[in-house]
Amino acid sequence: MGIPARSARFVGREALLDGLRPGVVALHGIAGVGKTAAAVEYAHRHGDEYDVAWWVPAESPELIPAHLAGLARALGVDADEHNLARLMGELRARDRWLLVFDNAEEPAALTPFLPGGRGHVIITSRNPDWGRLARPVAVGGFTRAESVAVLRERAPGLAGAERVAEALGDLPLAVDQAAALLSDTGWSAEQYLDLLGERARSVLGGASWAVAFDRLAEDDPAGLELLSILAWCAPDPVPVTLVTDNAALLPDPLAAVAADPLAFAATTARLRRRAMAEVTPDSVQLHRVPAALLRARADRASTCVRLLGASVPGNPWDNPQTWPLWRQFLPHVLAVVDHVSDDTADEWARLVDRAGSYLHTSGEPAKAVPLLEKVHADRVARHGPDDDRALNAANNLALSIDAADDPARARDLHQDTYDRRRRLFGDDDPRTLTSAANLALTLRGIGDYEGALALHQDTYARRRRLLGDDHPRTMTSANNLAYTLRAMNRLDEARALYEDTYARRSRTLGEDNPRTLVSAANLANVLRKQGDLERARRLYADTLARRRATLGEDHPDTRATVASLKVVEDDLRGR
Repeated sequence: MGIPARSARFVGREALLDGLRPGVVALHGIAGVGKTAAAVEYAHRHGDEYDVAWWVPAESPELIPAHLAGLARALGVDADEHNLARLMGELRARDRWLLVFDNAEEPAALTPFLPGGRGHVIITSRNPDWGRLARPVAVGGFTRAESVAVLRERAPGLAGAERVAEALGDLPLAVDQAAALLSDTGWSAEQYLDLLGERARSVLGGASWAVAFDRLAEDDPAGLELLSILAWCAPDPVPVTLVTDNAALLPDPLAAVAADPLAFAATTARLRRRAMAEVTPDSVQLHRVPAALLRARADRASTCVRLLGASVPGNPWDNPQTWPLWRQFLPHVLAVVDHVSDDTADEWARLVDRAGSYLHTSGEPAKAVPLLEKVHADRVARHGPDDDRALNAANNLALSIDAADDPARARDLHQDTYDRRRRLFGDDDPRTLTSAANLALTLRGIGDYEGALALHQDTYARRRRLLGDDHPRTMTSANNLAYTLRAMNRLDEARALYEDTYARRSRTLGEDNPRTLVSAANLANVLRKQGDLERARRLYADTLARRRATLGEDHPDTRATVASLKVVEDDLRGR
């Protein structure tokens, strides 16, 4: 059959089209990415280079002979669908021909129909495994600029085209459909995005994906369940350990498959061959469009919350060793932040609270605040403001608010939490003392040094009596008291406490522990203020080297130490 008509709206893809010559080329990618459109555009652009160009629908291998028999008739070759040998010979004798096999699935099924010779073959397929038969060329989505250009050309004046393109993952077919809908309806980007969230299948069409999902349900129901869970994650690589390490949390049949490495490998290989997900040995990634369609088919948010809760590291506070794993899982935790339900409320709260703690301690407290606000609001709504879970959430939220430079708001929340805990648990309860210490820090931050000093002194004395001098919380209180003394210019008292706390933390926590390094930096600061510049320089330099190794170059504490070291070095040069 002849080459289909080209699209008047084809945009971009210049590098892709330039790479389609010569020989046998297999364009592969997910549904809607534009494989067929690229093949059609190429055939029309280069039509004058071929004497013969023939289009072969290849999704049903048993029908390919009939389509090629039509080519034989067009060429006047005595061949039919039962014997194509003469057609193959005729093509091998020519050098200006193009065959396009559209939507082929398996290389083995197509092999008998490739003529060889000097002509040109383009294959379009979801399957990436064409390396032995053709030169595979991966077809990705539009660039963001191309997506925006399509949307604005069809819907002039559209504000928010970038957000629409992002929601569609720059998938060409979805972008084109969105452009048509926006043009026809005059909707705003906000109206489109709202409808996309509510009625993804209607908005996106999704007929080809629906067929693919139904086939997968028949061939590999565990594979469909895996995709249905991944649909609730972010459109980023998902570590396979999310599933393989937590088989007991999964429904059958996926539970059995996840527990069997060979069965799981077979399932992910099938997803890869059908271009339903990007698969590596360590991760699986689902595009935004099939993810949206799958979310409309099945609610797996609670399952995703449970799996993430079981997969993320424990308390990330001052624990940089856990941060690389947190960076892998954080996008997926953020994807379920708005999906709290009665059956997973506690698991969701622990998960989101830990994500907030990771963001805070790794140097991004402002990003932690909205997460911790959601946890606090949910805890209060479910359990009341005096519940211990609500008070813990309030405490963590206030810490991040303070670190994000809103000390007045943090003070009010810390004061309320402190008052409630004193009334509920008493002055010596560890929870009350935590609130007292945090309130004191905030008071110091807003300049109430006397109020901060009184609270710090009281908390430090209670913790020494209850926990002993070497307890981490006692040392925290000592450090905080010293900080306030230093702010009040009581440098000798501050230095003595800093010296003692630094020595205790070095001995009990280790010299590279972030809390030890806080004490080191604080001690160096008071040394500089007292004029002991050389010792301050050595301590800053050592602290900087350790922070670079444990926290990284971009952590705020590392950057602060760089600045402090420069100041003391300038002081030494100025003597």
